[in-house]
Amino acid sequence: MANNEKYFYFIKRLDTNSETQTFVTAYWIRNYVSDVNEKIGDARRQLVGYLLEKDKGWIQKDKASHPGRKDSPRSIKPKKLIYDKPKSKPTLAARQSLDNVPTVFDLVRKGILSDLEKALNLTDVNATNSANETLLHVAATHGHLEIIDYLISKGAKLEVKDNKGRTPLHRAAEKGHDKAVNRLLQAGANIVASKDMDGCTPMHYAAISGNMEILEELLVAGNNKNINDKNIWRKTPLHLAAEHGHSNLIDFLLSNGSAINALDNNKDTPLHCACKAGHFDSVRALLNWSAPDKANLQAANSLKKTPLQAHRLYTPEYFIFSVNQ
Repeated sequence: MANNEKYFYFIKRLDTNSETQTFVTAYWIRNYVSDVNEKIGDARRQLVGYLLEKDKGWIQKDKASHPGRKDSPRSIKPKKLIYDKPKSKPTLAARQSLDNVPTVFDLVRKGILSDLEKALNLTDVNATNSANETLLHVAATHGHLEIIDYLISKGAKLEVKDNKGRTPLHRAAEKGHDKAVNRLLQAGANIVASKDMDGCTPMHYAAISGNMEILEELLVAGNNKNINDKNIWRKTPLHLAAEHGHSNLIDFLLSNGSAINALDNNKDTPLHCACKAGHFDSVRALLNWSAPDKANLQAANSLKKTPLQAHRLYTPEYFIFSVNQ
């Protein structure tokens, strides 16, 4: 660095006592450098040396002003800000023994009733796993009727909800186990007030899975009061049946009171849903329904699109040709 060049360096230092900022100019730095590091030609190295010396002096001064403290500011470890939550102990039913003996959840999953009867402690009949599922959830998910009957006879609760707000009835309907649904309903499972975290009833799950027998069971159990239940997206079972292409369910739902022009959050009707997904059989079923209301072909959704315009491959000629096949 040439002697005639003038540079100003502003060095920012935090004073821990008063939290004020001190700025040192190049004039003081140059005086220090000329006295102490005269033989060092690199100005950047001179600057680093100056800062190290100043830092050392500051630490010594800090120790002198705080004789009771043994730790320098650099040696103080920050306190842990996030504390580990104490790990909850797994229930007896969910624990696996050291010799790899299957848990009762494994036995229920595999449908081994004889082994379950030997292993199950009655205090664990309503134990839950990490997903907050009970043994009855697992049995309903896999459609194991004997185990469902056994657990209910031992006091298994029907309305316990898992982490997603689903009851055993939700799980049986979702997986299409109509006989399991029947068993749970006979035992008193609540169909009308049962909604998961997405607002879906077992009817919504049955419409998604496309199972006619389960829909019939649920409608009878709910006295048709749940036919137009809406989830958090305001979709009815008819919306979901049309959206998933289950044309065989559409006439059944409509004949039992489903609203053919019900609107979801996007102001989509079931016909919008069928058109968007490209399910032409569902489109036909909705268009062929005429009593008491017809599907509204001119209904505009929140994007100002009719069902025809909402189709992802929309061209008038292609759509009309496809529906008329």
